[in-house]
Amino acid sequence: HSLSVLLWLRAGGRRPRADRVLLVAPPSPGVTAGIPEIAAFAEGLDLAEEGVAARLVYGDGDTYCPEGADLHYGTPLGLDLDLVAGGGHLTPDSGFGPWPAVLRWCENPETRITGAE
Repeated sequence: HSLSVLLWLRAGGRRPRADRVLLVAPPSPGVTAGIPEIAAFAEGLDLAEEGVAARLVYGDGDTYCPEGADLHYGTPLGLDLDLVAGGGHLTPDSGFGPWPAVLRWCENPETRITGAE
């Protein structure tokens, strides 16, 4: 979630082996650049996802990525996208603690990630 997406992208060829990965609610480059404590963390991202089935899940109205994560990550990486309407930053405060849709995706990668039902 959030900064861990940047960690995954930053790891590049050092990424752990995975068949698939769910990238959830990454912050926009503009937001990370504006927070001195994490600005350098977002530099040097490897925007390549070769050999891994990656899906990006993001909420509309995310204050940490107001332009939409599809713009900065989904489209450039050619990721499969799931937009969660009204999801914001997809945190427990916005109703995304236990998230049955993610468990269903873990069991079946064809499952679409939806709201917090």
